[in-house]
Amino acid sequence: MNEAALMEGVAAVLEQVMETMFFTTLVGEVDVDPAQPLLRAQVHYSGTVDGACSLGVSPEAARSVAANFLGQEEASLQTEQVEEVICELANIVCGALLSRAYPGGSFRLGTPYLVERPPEYGFGRAFLLDSGIVEIFLAPNAS
Repeated sequence: MNEAALMEGVAAVLEQVMETMFFTTLVGEVDVDPAQPLLRAQVHYSGTVDGACSLGVSPEAARSVAANFLGQEEASLQTEQVEEVICELANIVCGALLSRAYPGGSFRLGTPYLVERPPEYGFGRAFLLDSGIVEIFLAPNAS
């Protein structure tokens, strides 16, 4: 599957996941300033295709998304809770995107972990949420 076909499903997957599990709205696609700070989690996957999926969320959106997911007030959240929720968000989005892009495919997702930046190669898209920015970056065949 080529880059265009894989990225085509990103908006639909992200919109569904954000609305149904994180109770936030996907407003539209945006360009992200490379200097924009993002809390970023990455998941490696193997199976039908191998690679990595990186998901970055602006700090204000990360707290809002975590509060919505956990059913808590933003002010009561610890940093570790926000980080864990962003790792889980990366896991959910990666799995949903792979399932959509490769129906009938078989994948094993690694444990999500925090990273400073996305993989050195690949492709991505960024979206405005009602609370900030989320960016998805895919690196097929990443090791």
